[in-house]
Amino acid sequence: MRTESAVERKILKISSLSSTTDKNLIISRARSVLGIYRDVVWATKRKATDLKTEAFARGSQDIETGLVYLSDFAPIDEQKDFEDRVNGLFKNKWFVFLMENTLESIKEYPEYGTLYYNILWLSYFDNEPHKEQELLSKLSIERSAFYGRKREALLLFAIQLWGVEIPQLRNDIRR
Repeated sequence: MRTESAVERKILKISSLSSTTDKNLIISRARSVLGIYRDVVWATKRKATDLKTEAFARGSQDIETGLVYLSDFAPIDEQKDFEDRVNGLFKNKWFVFLMENTLESIKEYPEYGTLYYNILWLSYFDNEPHKEQELLSKLSIERSAFYGRKREALLLFAIQLWGVEIPQLRNDIRR
């Protein structure tokens, strides 16, 4: 069984999570949401390109005219489909926004913040996935230290995402 590091205890303390909180579950959920980031970015780019292409074609080579047609003059079922696709695009964009804001805030953490940022960036955000040896080499870190710091980075990311960024976005939307 893995022992809790001093940094993990600090992270939990500042987050006001109780010591009985299942850190493994929190870390697992952070891994899950981070694990889909690259796919969401790819899908968002593809969807945006598809919408742009369709608007361009519908507007006789003018995107603005095509967008006006699709939103105001197309048959109702086409308008609904267009609206659903635009809404999906915005949901994906919000996801990407939240993930990237959370990552940026990690960099500011006083103890190992830059290292946590780099671990998360290379593990989940960079365009291409990296093999373990490549990560260790790029970060100049030993394997055992890497996995301990990655666990701390995931915990901090989860706390920042669900405890700060999402509540802040909800408040901003309500205003």
